[in-house]
Amino acid sequence: MDNAVLAILQNYSWPGNVRELQNVIQHCLTFAKDGKITRETLPSKLIVSFEENPAAQQSALTTEFEKGKSLKAFLRAKEKEYLKNVISTMGGDKAKAAKELDISLATLYRKLPEDETE
Repeated sequence: MDNAVLAILQNYSWPGNVRELQNVIQHCLTFAKDGKITRETLPSKLIVSFEENPAAQQSALTTEFEKGKSLKAFLRAKEKEYLKNVISTMGGDKAKAAKELDISLATLYRKLPEDETE
């Protein structure tokens, strides 16, 4: 799983304890592509809970920083996350996403890792 997912899971209160965690992981694996859990595979209640909690978001930023990422690496990761969100919003249409972002399609493909451009 990627760091964004880890931050969301770590900052959720888990009122259902271990059973709820098991159900969430099973849910994620059901919808995961190539066995990778991403933000898109998480139940929406976890994402909403995370987004409504500024302290959790700050904690996630601190976690990224503590892993020794340079500013450039951190910004690159956030850029990729934003690009993926825009593409998702455009229904997976990369040409529309590039237009919405006001960049060329070639630039969009260059900014995404190879496994995410297919």
